[in-house]
Amino acid sequence: MSVTAGSSTSSALRLKLESRTTPGKVDGFWWPHSRDLYSEATQLVDEFPKELGRVTRILFSAPDWDNELNQQTKRWLQTKNSRIKIGSFPDDDTNLLILRTDRETRLVLLVVPPDSSIADASELVSQTVLRDGNKIGSDEH
Repeated sequence: MSVTAGSSTSSALRLKLESRTTPGKVDGFWWPHSRDLYSEATQLVDEFPKELGRVTRILFSAPDWDNELNQQTKRWLQTKNSRIKIGSFPDDDTNLLILRTDRETRLVLLVVPPDSSIADASELVSQTVLRDGNKIGSDEH
């Protein structure tokens, strides 16, 4: 079973998650609307499915985003209801984002580049599913 958040508007959260996770696999896909980490991650946290817990930490791949991260004030993300610690990977794992929740869940998301066409986004997701052996959108693992 998968969870998809958002509505049909162009600014809707484009997120697809598996209801079950497998260590070492991609747990879902996030397709942000821009390369502005702070606005996109704020929407992700604020609209994250409540049944999966509250996001408490985000790790991201710096090359995927346009924001400068040298300022200490940019290591925190202020959302509607919380302040989230954010940081970048020590090594580059381009197109990945890791979320931690208050339920001690670790979710690995593939970040689909925002300027991707629907065809390119579908191809990236398909390649990741085939490479990692994921069955995104299926009840089987």
